[in-house]
Amino acid sequence: MKTTLFLSALLGSGVLAFPWLSPDFREDNLKRGLEAIKKDPELSDLINDLYRRQVQEKDEFFANFNVTAEHEDATDGIHRRQTTRCNSHPLKDFLPTNVAGLRKFPEAAYPYRDPKPTDQRGPCPGLNTLANHGYIPRNGIATVAQTIKASAEVFNMGADLAAFLAGGSLVFAGDIPSMRYSIGGSDSRTNSLGFLGAALGTQTGLSGHLRFKEGDASGTRCDFYLCDGDNHNLDPSVFKDLQNQAKTYGGGQYNVKAVTRHFANQYTNSRENNPYFYFFPPQAALVIGATYFIPGFFSNGTIGAGGVANEASIASFLGTQFNNDGSVTYIPEQIPPQGWYRRAYPMFLSEGVDGIITLYTGAAAIL
Repeated sequence: MKTTLFLSALLGSGVLAFPWLSPDFREDNLKRGLEAIKKDPELSDLINDLYRRQVQEKDEFFANFNVTAEHEDATDGIHRRQTTRCNSHPLKDFLPTNVAGLRKFPEAAYPYRDPKPTDQRGPCPGLNTLANHGYIPRNGIATVAQTIKASAEVFNMGADLAAFLAGGSLVFAGDIPSMRYSIGGSDSRTNSLGFLGAALGTQTGLSGHLRFKEGDASGTRCDFYLCDGDNHNLDPSVFKDLQNQAKTYGGGQYNVKAVTRHFANQYTNSRENNPYFYFFPPQAALVIGATYFIPGFFSNGTIGAGGVANEASIASFLGTQFNNDGSVTYIPEQIPPQGWYRRAYPMFLSEGVDGIITLYTGAAAIL
């Protein structure tokens, strides 16, 4: 029900029905991207087949714990990630090495490699990680199908959520005829129309300011106008605030309580210091959602019920290098090399929507 109301607001009125947001968004654009996906029979079959298998996977997960899927909805999962606690552990020693029943990463067939100078990387840590390990093309030019398959394989992202995000990425930042887009900046390799495409302009890619996935008040990146256009690398000061909220409100864990406080700080900082602050849909919803994805997807799936996003689990995904003097430096994102297990069952669109609503209402209470 929440998902239906959310999408109706997003696609029907062009605004999320939240007082922070403004209807400066053509809702038909996002619909156009989703329609392009639906009209591709092979892609539609891929999504439908993946979705069916994921629903079965979730049912089997709950059956193994002697409960039914109806007893655990997205809100319950979010509550767990708000209340679960873990002890602090040294980064190098914390992650387990062998746990039966869950898929372990990194995988030998998909080793980490530093991106080359011509490879595209952008504002989404998850996509950067997938490219750095070769789950999507290492050059950072990916198709919708590649993105959906890789997101499901590594992060256990639900097919409906992946299709929604990929559809928006395609229409706002990519090339609809080829179903390709750049996960970073504009790139001629996404142009399928030759001279005509060049005349119409190169697609912006996900780093394009004010496009689908890039926006102000990010949980890991600096605003475009506050950092001389660097909206794609981890910003050390932003991460330090996230780290402080984890220590203060998360018991050392980067859980929903911690990222809610962090989002409230990021929103306040952008509103007060960025004269060009932009927080309109769809970027605003995606910024909030991406902040929820930190505990939602980067948690180690073996620790606690539903996973725990401690520093050992999330640091590599965000591109964090800890220096001896206590400072933080950005390095390319990767799966924790000492071992990591993905979440135990898929995150469908319903949980993503609940995550956005939970962070929004929590931050609104603080602000």
